[in-house]
Amino acid sequence: FFFVVEDMPRGLSRPRQSLQGKRKRSLSADARASSRSKSRSKSRAASGSRPRSASSGAEYDASAVDFFEQPEETILEPSVEDKYRLGGQIATKILKELCELVVPGASVMELCKKGDAMIAKQTHAHYAKPDEHGDIIERGIAFPTCINVNNIVCHYQPLLEKQEVIISAGDVVRVELGVHFDGYVNTAAHTILVRDADADEPSVPEQINIDVLAATYTAAAAALRLMKPGGSNHEVTDMFRSVAHSYGVDVANGVISHRMKRWDEAGTQIILGCTSVADQVLQDTVIFQPNQIWTLDVVFINGGDNTLRSKAASISDHFVFKRSEVMEGQRRKTARYVLNALRIQGNQCMMPFTLNTFDNPTKGKAGVSQLLKDQLLDSIPVLYCRPFQCVARYKWTVMITEKGVQRLAGLPPPAYVPVTTNRVTRDVAELLRSSVRIDKQVKKPQHAAKRQRHATAILADAQ
Repeated sequence: FFFVVEDMPRGLSRPRQSLQGKRKRSLSADARASSRSKSRSKSRAASGSRPRSASSGAEYDASAVDFFEQPEETILEPSVEDKYRLGGQIATKILKELCELVVPGASVMELCKKGDAMIAKQTHAHYAKPDEHGDIIERGIAFPTCINVNNIVCHYQPLLEKQEVIISAGDVVRVELGVHFDGYVNTAAHTILVRDADADEPSVPEQINIDVLAATYTAAAAALRLMKPGGSNHEVTDMFRSVAHSYGVDVANGVISHRMKRWDEAGTQIILGCTSVADQVLQDTVIFQPNQIWTLDVVFINGGDNTLRSKAASISDHFVFKRSEVMEGQRRKTARYVLNALRIQGNQCMMPFTLNTFDNPTKGKAGVSQLLKDQLLDSIPVLYCRPFQCVARYKWTVMITEKGVQRLAGLPPPAYVPVTTNRVTRDVAELLRSSVRIDKQVKKPQHAAKRQRHATAILADAQ
């Protein structure tokens, strides 16, 4: 995800300073919503009734349930770890299958529809039975499937009736998606170069693009090893700069990796992709600890300009939306239609979604416009680079334990991307040769002959 600073792309993840003004403006609205929610809760408690659900045909009251207030659980709970691991396996499997379908002539719209359908089908095949409380956990899409071609960097899922893109040989394609079980999120992104099946050797432009992919994966692999317990986010940021310099590319401006929390990928602890003087205030020192889940997002770009831009001029250009931190009941029919549709699909208004979610996109667009106006939704605009530039992105979900670091969701690079230590500094090369696991000093067993000589010497001394 990307954050807002002057001359930087606007995206979902914003610095804490930029959210403070919004919270102050919404203070009176929060108080009214809280008051109404408490009064409704008291009325339901007195009558013994439960909140109405849109899945039962009744109107969904978004203020009755606030998942930001749910207690946070860690991977120390076996059930939480199982949900993270299962989500990672499904996200990785679907990502791999989609990348295999990225071939010349493929339709971006069809790939996005197929990816979302695969996520819905495979997640709903698990945890289908009610738990001990009689509830079925929420599961499904944590981030819509987005297929981003060439200078379209991220967050692109075309509307069903327009803005179609056909993939061609030589295109650089970035695939991103997300899966969740009970609000525990796995997201991943992968970059591939669409090559002509008849070509034996890559052309000069293809080789330039392959170098960008190699630099990005090298940085991601090194970051994985720096995220062991005791490492810091500043070490990762400095390493990104070193690898980019070695390959002659740049780290894309505004990219953040987050420590994830339940129902939200964008936590408050962050790793900045690149830093300037203005960015230093945004990144507090974070020491990685066991039992943490992070999303590692690495984006490199060539061409000398590392700024990503948004062309969004209207809601039609904002293809992904997400609930803000304040959500109160809506009286407008179009807004209620949006909330009810998300509730029926198990989204709970918490996970990012697109206008393709709705059976009636026109009505959904009107409802989304109202929710954006009321600051109850945040828009995630499509980001672009210059047409002649190449952007590579590798995004993984990472679990930190006492034994080391594990990649839960994400793919290794394609076979044509070389992974070498010859083009980086000595420190980064040694880091890449190291293991992602924490090696403990174990006393090596003695050889049988050595043990026999030792026993003979002890016996001789005794005699």
